Amino acid sequence: MIVISINFGGRGEIRTLGTMLLVRLVSNQLVSTAHPLAKRDVVELAELLASPLILMNLPHSREYFLTLAQINRIRPQIVHETGSIEMLRAMVANQLGVGLLATDVAQDTACDGQPLVRLNLAGTLAPHRIALATAH
Repeated sequence: MIVISINFGGRGEIRTLGTMLLVRLVSNQLVSTAHPLAKRDVVELAELLASPLILMNLPHSREYFLTLAQINRIRPQIVHETGSIEMLRAMVANQLGVGLLATDVAQDTACDGQPLVRLNLAGTLAPHRIALATAH
């Protein structure tokens, strides 16, 4: 748990913010059924990001995935960015690139009916955490 102290001025009063972890999300990797990695169960992040990337452009998700690449010394080739999970899934299913999502979608097809393949990543990556902050 992380606690942040904030001083709002008056009489040395210190208020603190506490955080409560709500969920730890793990990365979900998507490729088209025609992608060379589609038949594998587990891949390295570097293997996946050797393909053109369709980047999720939502607050925190974009930075999270770019940070994962940077930590692993990978410079992904970003070919598209979208703020829509379904758009990303459809683009991946139609072979425009690979995708990374911070949330899992239970369907194995995109909104246009094209199939997708989910891959697991080898190794341990920093999780994407969602927390609730409360003042004390």
